[in-house]
Amino acid sequence: MTQKKDPPCQGDTQISAVHRHVPRDGDCHSSAGAYLPFMIGRYRHGLPDCGGGSGSWYSAECLENVTMRYARTRKCLEHIQILAGCYWMEREGCPEHCYIEGTFDRDFYMARVKNSEQGLSHAVCAEFLGGNADEFSSWKFYQFTELNIKPGDWKHMPLGRKRRRRR
Repeated sequence: MTQKKDPPCQGDTQISAVHRHVPRDGDCHSSAGAYLPFMIGRYRHGLPDCGGGSGSWYSAECLENVTMRYARTRKCLEHIQILAGCYWMEREGCPEHCYIEGTFDRDFYMARVKNSEQGLSHAVCAEFLGGNADEFSSWKFYQFTELNIKPGDWKHMPLGRKRRRRR
């Protein structure tokens, strides 16, 4: 039996409180640059070839934010037709952007960091900087406003801890 997969620009319709903020003039970030160093709050589908979004906005969390950044790299080219029909908005009141506006030459990967001991996992952006792929120093990990995540960063890449039971 084959499970039907949702298109990459659909998801949960719940809008979290952090995404309900209505920006003041100048409160929206520019979409220029490769990293988009801010949280993107909403996304939706729409017309192909970046012709404009339509329908409901969905709440964007960590995986959707990684996907939007992936869409801005050379690795997205095989999915360009799908991504050209997907749109994002930083938050309510900010302008809408097509996923593929501005493509940058980055060696980009979608990564998941997981801490089984704490039951946590998180999607982050991983950019290979060159060198030995098995070394952390050959990679740049980033997400939202954190452009240089290091192992042990409690918000994005927590380390495991041994827990002891106390009586």
